[in-house]
Amino acid sequence: MSDDAGSALGVWFHMKVKRVHISNFKAVRDVDIELTDVTLLVGSNNSGKSSTLQAIHFASRSFFQASEANKQSTISLRELEYVPSEDYRELAHNDLWGNRQIAPESVVSFVISDDAAEARPEYTASISLKSARNEGIAINPNVSPQLIPLFRSRDNVFSSYIRGIAGVPLQEQRLSKRNVYRKAASGDSNVVLRNILLILDEKGELGNAINAVGDVYADGSITLTSLFNNDTDYNIRSTVVTAGMNRAKPLEYAGTGILQVVQIFSYLYLFRPKLILIDEPEAHLLPTLQTRLLGVLQERVRECGSAALITTHSPFIAAGLSEGAQSVWLERGAVAASTVGSQI
Repeated sequence: MSDDAGSALGVWFHMKVKRVHISNFKAVRDVDIELTDVTLLVGSNNSGKSSTLQAIHFASRSFFQASEANKQSTISLRELEYVPSEDYRELAHNDLWGNRQIAPESVVSFVISDDAAEARPEYTASISLKSARNEGIAINPNVSPQLIPLFRSRDNVFSSYIRGIAGVPLQEQRLSKRNVYRKAASGDSNVVLRNILLILDEKGELGNAINAVGDVYADGSITLTSLFNNDTDYNIRSTVVTAGMNRAKPLEYAGTGILQVVQIFSYLYLFRPKLILIDEPEAHLLPTLQTRLLGVLQERVRECGSAALITTHSPFIAAGLSEGAQSVWLERGAVAASTVGSQI
């Protein structure tokens, strides 16, 4: 690694997202959240939990794709890596986006501190989104120059969004890294999970992801492999071994729960995002695994210089939180209350 690359990685690691503010996006009316290493979003259906995650990811990926930093620009729908709805004009809260200057728009803002500096200076990023005059999204960013590399890096991403997994395809061809990253950014990582494991192996990070999965399952025997030979293979060969298996089996034989945990830690170690956004991870996990997942995740996001924002309905997820984490209760698109620790 060059001195410049090492310096850039150090700057990336020490930048911490302290606060996020979202206004006028889907179910979110106005949400202002002070973030910890792990922050849970709880609340009833349609309270704004998932909309909060979507707003953050949509804003960060749109700014990454904007033609120029800190200049108003337009992104066509076909170019967007991630959009929460093809009917994008409906993305305003109980309103319609417009393309006039005074038309409704959605705004996502961040406060980010440089924890490596003695004074811990804070910088801001604000990203406004609305309809363009032609079909597409108009983005108007106002981002501190110190933060632009966090949003526009091709090797690290500002946010990763995990919205659940419903299994993996039976076969998966080797794709370019750029194509894998694009599909992962769209939230469709299950269709490229073997590619992600392969890239992790090439980067020397697969062992970290496997160890994290093993900690969640309290199973030191868990092994994942992902192999591809350019001369002989049409598809990637990925296998899994867990307790009770007498031999390695194809990845698609793994249960949905373990695939979801693999997906979470693969994202974390592949991208080391500033924010990893996870929508209801309890869906396919037993209560004890839910609790363990949160404990392991809190430890690993600190290790990666990241923070996790997680939606949940499960008290077992909250039970895994330790000191320094918090739960935020959303109601009707706004923050109703927040608590520190494992109480929700």
